Amino acid sequence: MFKLNRKKFLIFSFIFLFLFLGIISRFLKTSVLETFKLPLKLSWNFTREIKAILFYRITFNENLRLNLENDKLTKMVINLEELNSENRRLKNILSFKEKSTFISIPVKVVAQDASNWTSFVTVDKGRSSGIIKNSAVITEKGLVGRVIEVTKSTSKIMLLNDPDFSVAAIVQRSRVQGVVSGRLYRVLMMRYLDLEADVQIGDIVVTSGLHIPNLASFCPQGILIGKVVSVIKEFGGLSKCAYIEPAVEPRTIEYAIVILK
Repeated sequence: MFKLNRKKFLIFSFIFLFLFLGIISRFLKTSVLETFKLPLKLSWNFTREIKAILFYRITFNENLRLNLENDKLTKMVINLEELNSENRRLKNILSFKEKSTFISIPVKVVAQDASNWTSFVTVDKGRSSGIIKNSAVITEKGLVGRVIEVTKSTSKIMLLNDPDFSVAAIVQRSRVQGVVSGRLYRVLMMRYLDLEADVQIGDIVVTSGLHIPNLASFCPQGILIGKVVSVIKEFGGLSKCAYIEPAVEPRTIEYAIVILK
């Protein structure tokens, strides 16, 4: 009887131990997974963040490099466009000089008066190049002004929109003559016109070539001045004047031609 009970006991103990070990192992498996689950998750998140930071850094550096290259190329394009533009302007001036019948010299503007009440520029040639005071200054588009001061290597030019500038002029269509004077606006004024003078909006005005005291000593006939934009009676109603839009925007010139004779 004792032996039978012992045998049953051993069998029962074995079954109990087996069940106990199964429960313990399952518990331990779950605990181990739960124990390492958070560190593994944190490690994975950390790795992902590191990769994201590295990717961002690489992308940022690449974008920075591309932006620097783009800025460099943009500056090169701008410089080339400016150089090409300057070459075209110089080429136009030289081409016009070769076609003209005047004895002249091309000049480049090197300084500009900043005052709103006067209009002067300084060019890079002077007495040593044959330039004299009161020489007329033109571009391929038309009249620019006249020389008022000369040094050995530079000349000062009064632009045609200066209030002290005047030049003898003629309406190309009707041959009506007058004097064109500068104004500190975008238009010039042609004065001393009779009330019956045939001057109309759209008429072209050119230099007449006539000598007037204190005006340009040599301003040949036919140099374009501009176009009539309005005609009004002068104060008192005894004469009329015409407002003229200049063919050349004076403050935009970079190259010009000084007529020597």
